[in-house]
Amino acid sequence: MKHDFDAQSVRELLEELARRLSDRGVHGTIRVAGGAAMLLRYPDDPDVRVTRDIDALIEPADEVEAVVAEMAADLGLTARWLNEAGQGWLRVAGDPSDEPVSIFIASERELIAMKMSAGRDKDFVDLGILVKHLGITDPAMLVDIAYQEYGEDAVELPDGRASYLWYAESVIKEAYRPSKRRRKG
Repeated sequence: MKHDFDAQSVRELLEELARRLSDRGVHGTIRVAGGAAMLLRYPDDPDVRVTRDIDALIEPADEVEAVVAEMAADLGLTARWLNEAGQGWLRVAGDPSDEPVSIFIASERELIAMKMSAGRDKDFVDLGILVKHLGITDPAMLVDIAYQEYGEDAVELPDGRASYLWYAESVIKEAYRPSKRRRKG
C-alpha cells in the first residue's frame, strides 16, 4: 500500500489528525519536518517532490500514535504515514498556542540544518530548492545555519565544518547551474 502525498494531502491529513485529537479532548503538538515541511513551505514549486510519509515530533506520543493508527485503517494509509523515525535530528520550534492541537512546520533554517545533517540525495535536492528560494549563494552560510540551529558540538553534525562546507559548495553549484534547454526544430 503506497501513497505519495502532495502538499494538499499533507495539509488535509494534518487537519484531520488535529480534528480527531481535538474531538477526543487530546491537547497536543505536531511538529512537521522533512519532505512534508518542504511541501507545505513551497506548495507551488514544481521541484519539490512528493513524500511517502510525514516526519514529525508528536506530543503526547501515545495518544497521537493511536489516532494515526486509526486514520491508517480508516483511510487505507500505511501504518507509519506519520512517524517520529528521525526524532533524533528533527528540530522544529514553536510555542504552544491556545488551540487544542498545535501544528508547527519546520522553518527554512531548521530545514537547512536537518538537510545538511542528513546529507542524503533527496536532502541535496531539497537544499538546492531552499538556497534558490532564500537567495543563498555563499556555502559558508549554509554551514553556519546548520551549526547555529544544532550547536557547535552537536552530534547531528559529526563530520566537521570542512566536510559540510564541501557539501554546501556542491549544493549551491548544482542549484545555480544553468539548466539545459532543448532546441526546438
